[in-house]
Amino acid sequence: MLRLGIDIGSVTAKLALLEGERVLDARVLRTQGRPAETLRRLLAEALERHGDVAVVVVATGSGKSLVPDPAGRVSEILAHARSAARFHPRVRVVLEIGGQDAKMIWLPGTGEPRILDHALNDLCAAGTGAFLDQQAARLGLDAAELGRLAASSTSPATVAGRCAVFAKTDMIHLQQRGVPTADICAGVCHALVRNVVATLARGREVPAPLLLQGGVALSAGVRAAVPAVLELPPERVELPERPVAMGAVGAALLAGRRGGRTMLSRLLAGVPDEPAVREVP
Repeated sequence: MLRLGIDIGSVTAKLALLEGERVLDARVLRTQGRPAETLRRLLAEALERHGDVAVVVVATGSGKSLVPDPAGRVSEILAHARSAARFHPRVRVVLEIGGQDAKMIWLPGTGEPRILDHALNDLCAAGTGAFLDQQAARLGLDAAELGRLAASSTSPATVAGRCAVFAKTDMIHLQQRGVPTADICAGVCHALVRNVVATLARGREVPAPLLLQGGVALSAGVRAAVPAVLELPPERVELPERPVAMGAVGAALLAGRRGGRTMLSRLLAGVPDEPAVREVP
């Protein structure tokens, strides 16, 4: 049986096709503010690659209502917990940092997808990918360049992470003092991680192994900052093979418990149009 997981977030849309528990295909596309159009493109590409196959579909993410007639709609917390437990069974904590939100999920570390606790931050951009994008732009870089420079630093600068405005002030002062750009970039990554941990953990223990996923996990600087901030050996922070698509993979795994097959072509035909944007007079 083929299982299809679809995760539509604020910045990207993800699709994962599984046969049993084996990942056959996983794709990620940026939505550019047009999630329905992006979903249509993902499904059209899957139809071209795999033919008009029958699938059981489960949707997750903030845009899950765009998926027509799925077998189920599940929370992102549940989807991420399921994929982490399946592919990283020893993991005790999942830290997922996306473009507009971040979440932390505590698991037993036995391979059982039982959620012991969880926390979500979708109100403040300072602990998300948006924060990295803003600070990178202020340095004349993109987020990937900021991450690469940060990973090369041996002396991260101190940058405020609780507020983007304070971070900007700190960065200006650091530049005026002639602090190397790589150290400022590292300071930005450390600030983001400190913010995420303080906001989500709120004094709770963050046991290892920890699984880092989401779009921000692609940043080399953030991957270096997580073990440094949490005072963990780097090998105790794991990175999945598909860090951005783990929500879609988890949704697909959860499809195995549900009935209601549909054809890819029917899914594609049922995607709604983008909501009309009203012009302000």
